[in-house]
Amino acid sequence: MAAHKDKPLSGPVDLDGSTFENVQFKDAQLFYSGSQPPRFENCGFDNTTVEFRGQALNTLNFIKSMAPSGTGLRPIVDGLIPELQL
Repeated sequence: MAAHKDKPLSGPVDLDGSTFENVQFKDAQLFYSGSQPPRFENCGFDNTTVEFRGQALNTLNFIKSMAPSGTGLRPIVDGLIPELQL
C-alpha cells in the first residue's frame, strides 16, 4: 500500500491498495490486480492506460460473459454499475 500526493507519476504504476491525491498521471500504465481498491482524489490523466490482471481480470471477464443480450443477464450487468449505463 502506497500513498502518493502532490507529485506526477509516469510509467508502470500498481494501483492495488494505493491512494493518489493531487497526482497527475502522464504516459502511465496503471495496473490493478483485484485486491484493495485504490483511492483517487483530484487526479489528472494524460495518455494513461489501465490494465486489469489476476483476479480483477477474471472478474472483468466474468462480467463481460454476462453482458451479451442472448445471455438474459444484461439487466443484472447494467445494475452492477448504474453510473455506466448509456
